[in-house]
Amino acid sequence: MVPTYTNPVVARSFPDPFVLKFNGFYYAYGTGDAGDGRALKLMSSPDLIHWEWHGGILAPLPNTVAEDYWAPEVAYYNGTFYLYYAVTPQGTIAHHLRVATADHPLGPFQDAGVDLTPRELFAIDAHPFQDEDGAWYLFYARDWLTGPRAGTGLAVDRMLDFKRLAGQPERVLRPFAEWQVFEYQRSEKWGLDWYTVEAPFVVQRRGAYICFYSGGRWENPAYGVGSLTSPQIIGRDGLDAPDWEHRGDEQGATVLRTSGEWAIGPGHNCVVRAPNNAHDYLIYHAWDATQSARMPRVKRLEWNLVSPVCEEPTVEPQPVPPPPALMDRFEEEGPALGEEWEQREGLWQREGGAAHAAPGVSGCLALAAYPPSRYLLFEVNLCAPPAKGRLGALMEADAAHAIYAWVDLARRELRLEGRAGNGPLKAAAAPLPPGFRPDVWHRLLLWRNAAAFVAQLDGFPRVSLHAALPPTRAGLIAEEQAASFTGVALTPHFRDEFLGGDGGGWEYRGGHWEMADGWLSQADATAEHARAEKGEPLAALDASVSVRPGPGEGRCGILLAHERQPTASAVWLAPNGAALNVDLVLLGAEEPHAERVLAPKLTEPHGFHHIRIVRQGGRDMVYANGREVGSLPSRGAAARLALVTERRAADFTGASVTWLPPR
Repeated sequence: MVPTYTNPVVARSFPDPFVLKFNGFYYAYGTGDAGDGRALKLMSSPDLIHWEWHGGILAPLPNTVAEDYWAPEVAYYNGTFYLYYAVTPQGTIAHHLRVATADHPLGPFQDAGVDLTPRELFAIDAHPFQDEDGAWYLFYARDWLTGPRAGTGLAVDRMLDFKRLAGQPERVLRPFAEWQVFEYQRSEKWGLDWYTVEAPFVVQRRGAYICFYSGGRWENPAYGVGSLTSPQIIGRDGLDAPDWEHRGDEQGATVLRTSGEWAIGPGHNCVVRAPNNAHDYLIYHAWDATQSARMPRVKRLEWNLVSPVCEEPTVEPQPVPPPPALMDRFEEEGPALGEEWEQREGLWQREGGAAHAAPGVSGCLALAAYPPSRYLLFEVNLCAPPAKGRLGALMEADAAHAIYAWVDLARRELRLEGRAGNGPLKAAAAPLPPGFRPDVWHRLLLWRNAAAFVAQLDGFPRVSLHAALPPTRAGLIAEEQAASFTGVALTPHFRDEFLGGDGGGWEYRGGHWEMADGWLSQADATAEHARAEKGEPLAALDASVSVRPGPGEGRCGILLAHERQPTASAVWLAPNGAALNVDLVLLGAEEPHAERVLAPKLTEPHGFHHIRIVRQGGRDMVYANGREVGSLPSRGAAARLALVTERRAADFTGASVTWLPPR
C-alpha cells in the first residue's frame, strides 16, 4: 500500500507559508498573530506532512500588533537564521520590510533594528534568493502609482549583506492583465483602480530564473499562482525595466487556480525539495469551503523545461513526498552509528541528534549500508571545531576507486579529489566563502551521475570532476579533525538536462542519437526502433522526461523495460493532426493491455510534452503534462528507463529516474 496524505496538511490558519529545510527537518513560517502574544507562526515536520505547532517567533515591535506581521521567509547563512517580514505601524498603511535574527530555526528571533525599504511607501512579501555564484538578492512586492494598471508589482534589489539592500530596485513584473484587478476605485489606494501581483518566489533551472507569483484577488476564480522567466536577475534599467517573460497567463493564473469548494484562492507559494532531495513540492495556502481560514497545502511539482507542471488542487489522497533510501538524523544515542552504517575508521558515537567522529590514527570513515550504485544523491550536514583538518563525504567502490568531497579547513576550500585505479585524479577546488565558520552547520551535497561527480556546499561553492568508477557506496569522512554529522539522506537518482556535464551513461540501440542544445536527439525518422537506456534496474521508481516529437510517421516516448521479462510498460506520443495521442501499452505480454487518451494541455510552447511513470504498489501510474492519464500493471522484479522512437525523430530532455520504496 502506497502511503498517502490529503490537503490541507494542517487544519489551522497558516497564511503565506514558507518552508525551510535544515538538518533533515522542515520548518514552516506563516503570517499573523500566533495567539501567544508573539507574531509570525511556526511549525516543524520531518516529512512535509506531519507538523508540530511551535507558536510565535517574534515579539511585536512598539506601536505594532501581531496580526500586522506578514509573509515571513528565512534564509540560513553561516550559523545565523535571517527572518524577513513585513509590518505596518498602527494607524498607517505603510508596510515596510524588516529583518530579525536567531541562531536556531525555532527562534526566538530578535529584530535587527533595520528598515530594509525606507524609500518605499508599501513593501511586502520579501523573498531572499541566492544565485549560483553565491550573490544574494531580495525580491519583494511594491506599489506603482502611475502608468497603466496602477497597483502592486514585483521588484528585486541586490543584498549588500543580510541586513542591507543596495537601494536600487529593478522591476520584475507589473500587473498586465484584467484578471489581476484587486479592487476598482480602491479607497485606501486613493481611489485608483488597483491591480495586484505579489508573493515572488524564485528558482533556477536550465540557465533561466523562474519567478512564481500570485495575482488578482482571492475571491476571483482567475486568481492563483503564475510564473515568469528571465535569463538574468537584474540589469541596468531599474524600475523602468521590462517585465520578466510571462506566457499563457493573460486570462488567469496557470500554475494553480481555485478548484471547486475545497481549495479557494490558492496562492503565496514556495518550492521545497522532498526528503529524497530529488523532487520539488509546492507549498501554498488556500481557503477552505467555509472561507474561515487559509490553510497550508502540499503539491507535487514537475518541470517541462522551465515551465512548472502540476495537477490542480485536490482533497483526494495523494502519495506522500518520497523518502530517501537511507535517512539518519542520529536521534537515538549510543556508542556507535547503528546498523545502517559500516564503521571503518575512527571512534563514532551518537549524541544530541548528531553523529560525532573522533579521529583514529588514519582518520574517520563510515560507509552507508546501502548497495553500490553509479547514480547517487547524498546529503550530509556537518560541522567541526576550528582546526586544520578536513571533513566531508565520499563515494567509494574499493580502496583504489573513490571520490572525496572535502571541506578542507587548512586550504580553506571545497575540494573534490579521488583515486581511479592507476593513481590520484586531478582535484577540483573552490574557495570557501569569506568568514566561513566550521563550528556551525553546513549542508554538503555530493551526487554521482555515471562518471560525473558534483559537490556543493550551502548552495555555493560548487565543484565537479569526471571519473569512470565502478558502482560506489556513500559515506562520511574526516581527517586530522573531530567532526559532527546529521541530517544524512541517500537516494539513488539521476537527472539529465543535456546541458553539459551530465548526460553520460546512456546505452544506444538503433537510430542516430546525439546530444546538443540541451536535449538528446534521435534524428533518424526512418528507424524502425531506436532506444536509449540508462540506470540500474529498480523495484520501484519514479521516471520522467520531456519529449518533443519530430518528423516521421510513427511514435516516440518512454518505456520501463522489465528485468528478466520480455515485457515493458510503454507510453507513446503519436501526433494526430492538431491533437496528440498518448498510448499506454504493455508490450510483450501474453494478455495485451492498451489505452489511448488525448494529451492534456501543453505547458511548454516549443512542443515538449512531460511524461512521468511511477512504478510502485503493483501498478505503473502514468502522467502526461502533469495530469494522471492511466496505469499499466507492473511486471518483473525491477525495471529500467528507456527513451524510444519508432519511425519518428524526437528530442528528449529532463530525463530523470529516482528510487522509491518498494510497496
